Amino acid sequence: MQRHTFGDGDRDLLFVLGWGNRPGHEPVDWLLDGFVDDGWTVHAVVVPENGTDFARDYREPLTAIRDDVQPDACGAHSLGGLALAHVPGDDPRVYSSPFWGVHA
Repeated sequence: MQRHTFGDGDRDLLFVLGWGNRPGHEPVDWLLDGFVDDGWTVHAVVVPENGTDFARDYREPLTAIRDDVQPDACGAHSLGGLALAHVPGDDPRVYSSPFWGVHA
């Protein structure tokens, strides 16, 4: 799992990208830039595309990142939403087109 940090706002946002999404893709940059422009420091997480063990490849590394960032809020898209839904935390969360089709 890769974490990329953008901006230097007063609030921290952990945003978990969907399958195959990366910073540098035009729609991803558009979204992340919008958060930065609104005063967030964005910690964008790129998830593995071919994980074979949900806990090892998604939940555990994402939990460690969340614990390190201690975000003010979290957001996620697609596969990132599925992974984030299994990470403990009481931070506010928004899921965009979450991929609920796999049970972990």
